[in-house]
Amino acid sequence: MPMVLMLVYYHFLKKHFDPRAAFLSTVVLASSLLTVHVERHLPANMLCFLLLVLSMFLFMEGLVFESKRPLHIYGAWLTLGLACLTKGPLVILFPAAVISLYLALSSRWDQAWSLRPLTGVGVLLIIAV
Repeated sequence: MPMVLMLVYYHFLKKHFDPRAAFLSTVVLASSLLTVHVERHLPANMLCFLLLVLSMFLFMEGLVFESKRPLHIYGAWLTLGLACLTKGPLVILFPAAVISLYLALSSRWDQAWSLRPLTGVGVLLIIAV
């Protein structure tokens, strides 16, 4: 599971930033004691963490990098629904708080509709139910 997390993390950073910085950042994440500890002792939490990271990266594609591909947004909702299956509905609070804070601090509330909240929540509910 941590290898998949490292690959997702590296791929996203390399796509949007410098490859060298992406590599160094991935090495720091891989050698982090918390990452190693969570994988070794709490494998279910690692799956939830992987799904949350993936959903946040996909939400970032839509908000920050203004991707128009529906696959990014609906993929974010899908992975958030899968994360909800691993740990329960409280998992939704973290991405909701981060996205709301980003929209508030950047004064981009008009971009909230680019996340397709109505159909996205529908996808999340279909997965979670």
